[in-house]
Amino acid sequence: MTVKVTALPPPAAGLAIGVLCGLGATLLWAGQVPVVAIAVRGNLPAADLVALRFIVAGVLLAPVLWQGRKHGPMAGIGWRRGIILSLTGGPAFLMALMAGLVYAPASHSAAIVNGLTPVFAVLLGISLLGLRPGGRELTGIAIVIAGVLALGWQSLMTDIAMQDAWLGDLLFLAAAILWGSYTVLCRRWDVHPWRGAAVLNVLGAAYLPFWLLFYDSHIPAAPWGEIVWQGFYQGIATGIVAIVIYSRAIALIGSSLSSLFSAFIPALVILMAIPVLGEQPAPLEWIGIALATGGMVLALARRG
Repeated sequence: MTVKVTALPPPAAGLAIGVLCGLGATLLWAGQVPVVAIAVRGNLPAADLVALRFIVAGVLLAPVLWQGRKHGPMAGIGWRRGIILSLTGGPAFLMALMAGLVYAPASHSAAIVNGLTPVFAVLLGISLLGLRPGGRELTGIAIVIAGVLALGWQSLMTDIAMQDAWLGDLLFLAAAILWGSYTVLCRRWDVHPWRGAAVLNVLGAAYLPFWLLFYDSHIPAAPWGEIVWQGFYQGIATGIVAIVIYSRAIALIGSSLSSLFSAFIPALVILMAIPVLGEQPAPLEWIGIALATGGMVLALARRG
């Protein structure tokens, strides 16, 4: 008697792999917040973390950019588009994201950056891509904005230790604008995941000469273990792996379903920050985070 082994149907296999890729990218991005917060509040300021990101990712992805020259300048993306992508998703975005954690709690970073990025992406998509958001998307965006306003109000009125949280919130707002712009431009220009990551990180390495010339780095005084860990996490885990596997998730399960994973980053960050950073959100912050997360789910939960 022979037993016929039936392979897993490709659609089911693709769905499973896509979900795993989306979940993996989400965990890496959520973990980046407490990892960065520990560094910027300790031995390595934001300027050094940004440098480590582009030293590691820029070197590792340079061969991808070199091989991509057959597609044209900047791996087919072009110099002008590559520079614009680097300006929106590169050092400026990372500096705003990381420096904000010096002043504001990690939960604010997750709610504001992840909450407002889809908002700005939709607004830019209307003008650049001709998108027409539906009523559910607009309602979700309004709820997200309400949640971010609750966080902002808490930052302005609080008497907790981080009294300059409003400044961190402004930096997170800038990061959301930049990443929202990067997201829409990647979609408009149909940027290839690997080549796009290579262009972003190699051109982003233009930050390094300014860092060397004008900044008194703390890296020489930092423990080697922390330098290696941050170089790995910023340069490889989030700089390469998260971007590539998230792009794989989009290819397998679609952009609409993939985008839902980002809606759960604020909750994951809170769960990580409570034991790791000792941050306990105030009641109004819990409300703001819940609104921002719920609004993202409502706005993004549509069939693509």
